[in-house]
Amino acid sequence: MKTCSICNAEDPKGINILQSFLCDNCLMRISKTRVDDPEYDEIVNGIKKVWQTNESLK
Repeated sequence: MKTCSICNAEDPKGINILQSFLCDNCLMRISKTRVDDPEYDEIVNGIKKVWQTNESLK
């Protein structure tokens, strides 16, 4: 079981991207969340964390 880099849930389904794992639920949230949605900032911060993790591994 892998742990999602955005929501920290353990999930067997998702994708590996930039040395991180994103679960199917977060992938769905990323694609459907609007800018004015209350959870938009949470998703943006999660994506930033994935990007920063990748940058620190270089």
